[in-house]
Amino acid sequence: MAVKSGYARNYLFPQGLAFAWSKGAAAQIEAMKRARLAKAVATREEAVAAKEIIEGSTVEIAAKVSESGKLFGGISAEKIAIALSSKVEVNPKNITVEPIKTTGDFPGNRRPAPRKSPPTLREGRR
Repeated sequence: MAVKSGYARNYLFPQGLAFAWSKGAAAQIEAMKRARLAKAVATREEAVAAKEIIEGSTVEIAAKVSESGKLFGGISAEKIAIALSSKVEVNPKNITVEPIKTTGDFPGNRRPAPRKSPPTLREGRR
């Protein structure tokens, strides 16, 4: 990709978002592509394994409750992730659940890891 030299020199290079094109850089780009792809595959496999462990499991979370059955505060995705930590490590951002304000049973979902394809890098010319 071709960009203005000042933009590359002042922003892209210092941020580590780009580097100057050379024969050595081409090999580095290929190595980066392989590493990203391997990481994406590993992440996807971990997500599938976690889903199998979590699916059908029940979690009990202790909280303060009024006499009418309403919770003081609520149960957040973070609290659910902490309760699941004994079974499997889950990122709270990947848990989707409706706001829990009363006692009872509530279904929850875990979003799967995104399927990412490695970025396509091309040599830019002006």
